[in-house]
Amino acid sequence: MSGVFYAPYVAPAVGRYWIGGTGNWSDTTHWSATTGGSGGESVPTATDDVYINRDSGFSSGGTLTVDAAANCKNFSSAVRNNYTIFGKGDHLTIAGISDIESGLTFIEGYDETHYDTVKANYGNNITGQSFKGNGSYLTTCTFYLAMTYVWDIGLCYARLYKHTGTYGVDGKIDGELTGYLAQSNGVSTAGFPKTPQTLTTFTFATPYKMNHGVPYIIALTCAGGSSTYYIKFGVDTLSGSPGYSGNFVNEIEGNPVLDGIFYVNGTTV
Repeated sequence: MSGVFYAPYVAPAVGRYWIGGTGNWSDTTHWSATTGGSGGESVPTATDDVYINRDSGFSSGGTLTVDAAANCKNFSSAVRNNYTIFGKGDHLTIAGISDIESGLTFIEGYDETHYDTVKANYGNNITGQSFKGNGSYLTTCTFYLAMTYVWDIGLCYARLYKHTGTYGVDGKIDGELTGYLAQSNGVSTAGFPKTPQTLTTFTFATPYKMNHGVPYIIALTCAGGSSTYYIKFGVDTLSGSPGYSGNFVNEIEGNPVLDGIFYVNGTTV
């Protein structure tokens, strides 16, 4: 039997080039069909290649904010200068190959516009939060924290764990609480204010490589405290608890499900 067979048509990937420096991913004025060209092209989709380079307007730094769920096929960063991609609670999903230079900082953040204070566990483990890795190295994380009283109850640490369960539904720490992947340097609770809550940063002396798209959990731990002296934890109350579908963990040692306010900072090295 003979005949002519035709392969199904597959649309070629469209190239999208970022221009104009600091801005939001959803803003079409920052997307061009050519490097350094005019803006006004459509926002990249899962079948489009994205290029950020020396014509993108980051010669003096700047921030590309992923202000909505974002997708692309292949992702290339060749700015040759330090700049930041800020996740703001939404994830950049890369379906294909990532070609990312050093000097790029990824930040995964969650809206702190609406938050309340919640009593946190004063034992060994304070409630944690979940997020997805983006291929960068975890360097710091930041939480909104305060104390019931300005009082030193010891050092507080941030710990990175494997995630198990269904992300955004019943996420929990995979394995024992002592089996963390990385631990930050200790931060003295003596520096936590009574009110209002302030951003407290935890630094990881040894950066940890976070795989792209893989869910993780960061939990805070503090050995001291009592029912009188405890840490208050900032949570989002914008749309109930959780405010974001993926940004919470099932209870840890009796702590309730909370939608915490935090930032995860990663860099390429």
